[in-house]
Amino acid sequence: MKELLQYMVAGLVNHPDEIVIDEQVLPDGLIILSISANQEDYGRIIGRQGMLIRALRTIIKARAIKEKKKVMVRVMTEDQPQTVEVAADQDNKTESVDEVLQESALDDNLL
Repeated sequence: MKELLQYMVAGLVNHPDEIVIDEQVLPDGLIILSISANQEDYGRIIGRQGMLIRALRTIIKARAIKEKKKVMVRVMTEDQPQTVEVAADQDNKTESVDEVLQESALDDNLL
């Protein structure tokens, strides 16, 4: 699954050589895939209103179901890992990449 995510993310960004996918397997069998990238590329990975990261998670979930595994995909920021969840600005229904990256999700999209 790590290779699949690496391939898909590398096709989206301007700096594919700076993409790092960290894979951790917890004792309960949960696989955590953490995406680190060039600061300029986070917006491309997340997409407008988080649609791209949701699509990436859906594809990885489908692969995990086929392999009978549990998986979580996270986007890493400079300070700490964050799971990206989209929160639209109430006034104009738009959001910046910084707002999306700072939003911490409660639901980690586990299988």
